[in-house]
Amino acid sequence: MVSPPADETGVSGTTDGIDPGTGLYAGEHYLVVARQQVASARRSLQPVSIICFEVEADGGGSESVATVATVLLRTLRESDASFRIGDRRIAAVLEDTGEEGAVWAARRVRSALLATPGGSRCTVSAGIACYPEHALDAVELVTRAEAALESTLATGRDRVEIATPG
Repeated sequence: MVSPPADETGVSGTTDGIDPGTGLYAGEHYLVVARQQVASARRSLQPVSIICFEVEADGGGSESVATVATVLLRTLRESDASFRIGDRRIAAVLEDTGEEGAVWAARRVRSALLATPGGSRCTVSAGIACYPEHALDAVELVTRAEAALESTLATGRDRVEIATPG
C-alpha cells in the first residue's frame, strides 16, 4: 500500500479516503489495510508491524499532528501506510517489518520530528505490535499496538513500547 502522494510541503490534497488535516489515509481504512497486510504476510510468511502514535503538543494540537504526519510521509517507506485514527492519534502499517524494524522506524520518526521546524513543540509516544509475535490476526494486532501505546502513556510519554507476546 502506497502512502498518498505529497506536494512540496509533504502533505497531500483533499481527496476521497484522505484526511484533509494531515494528508494521511482516513481512519476508516485502517483496519481494512491491516487485514490485507496480515493476510498477505501469512501467505508469504513475512512479518507485518503496526505502530500507533500519539502526538502530545505544547499548544497548536492540530498543527502538531499535521507536522508529525508530514514527518511520517517523508520518513516511512512508500509501501507503508499511515492513517489518522483520532484527534491526536496516527497509526502506521509496515509491511515486511518485524519488531526490530518497527522500533527502528518509530525512533527514526521521533528523531526526524526533532529536526523539523515546529517539531520541537511536540512529542510522540508509540506502541508497537508485530505479526506473528504478538498476534495472529489483524484485529488483535491493532488491539495490542493500542494497548502498548496506552501502557507507554501511563508510564511516561515520548517513549516507544512494544506489545507483550500473545
